[in-house]
Amino acid sequence: MNTILGMKNWFALRNKCFVLGLSLDGTKETHDTNRSNSFDLIDFDFFLKNYPEQGVKMTLSDFSLNNLAENIKFVHSLGFKKINGVNLAEGDFDFSSDKYIEILAPQLKELVDFYVENDNLEINQMLGKQLHLCERQNHERKKWCGIGTGCVFFDTDGKRYPCSYITPMTFSESELSDIVNTDYNDDENFIDDECYNDCYIYPVCPICYGANYSNCKTFKQRDKGRCNIQKLISLFVADLHAKRIVKNPKQYDEYILYSTIEAIKKIRELYLVDFERFLS
Repeated sequence: MNTILGMKNWFALRNKCFVLGLSLDGTKETHDTNRSNSFDLIDFDFFLKNYPEQGVKMTLSDFSLNNLAENIKFVHSLGFKKINGVNLAEGDFDFSSDKYIEILAPQLKELVDFYVENDNLEINQMLGKQLHLCERQNHERKKWCGIGTGCVFFDTDGKRYPCSYITPMTFSESELSDIVNTDYNDDENFIDDECYNDCYIYPVCPICYGANYSNCKTFKQRDKGRCNIQKLISLFVADLHAKRIVKNPKQYDEYILYSTIEAIKKIRELYLVDFERFLS
């Protein structure tokens, strides 16, 4: 216990030099189910005092998806203003299944209402997409994240890997030898041309390149199994922006406001019919 206290004091004194991120999946029941009964070990005051701008990261499992709205509201109630990572779990989840669309739709609707009412809160990462980027005629051809460049990971033996997903825990030695030889400075190695050319929401569609490599054995071709769930999310993002614009249009600058409105119209035009049966 003294060791833990000593580490916390050390980081608190150096909180301008090091940033500690907190993974918190929501209420005690949700977090303990996802993360091995570790909820009671979390010192929330330590993170709120020393890293108030860092926010938390939340991973959505098969279990927690059913309680997404409750979990996000709970995290905000603790005093965290930012939830800067709300990510679908990687692994054996078939997010192309209508089962997940049916579960997620009412949760997103509840969250839209919550963030419209509490417009002083920063919208969580899943719903906080910058829709105006979809309206750019020539999208920037760049990686979704800083894998291998801005984001690197060091394992317990000191060996460096492109990110925390790409380690010997996930990939075989032969796979890793191919992966680490990728030119991470060349963003073209990570651009799926089909998505780039044909998908309107490409600029705001997230991807975990490590997990994608697990499924497709390449960084360049995206796993299309999550397309529908990302389109569903974009519909609710459009709804959230529309309602916030009506409530307080001055929170958007003039350029972003126009582009966001155009993106809202286009997303509804493209995807609403496909998901209407889940939205009633």
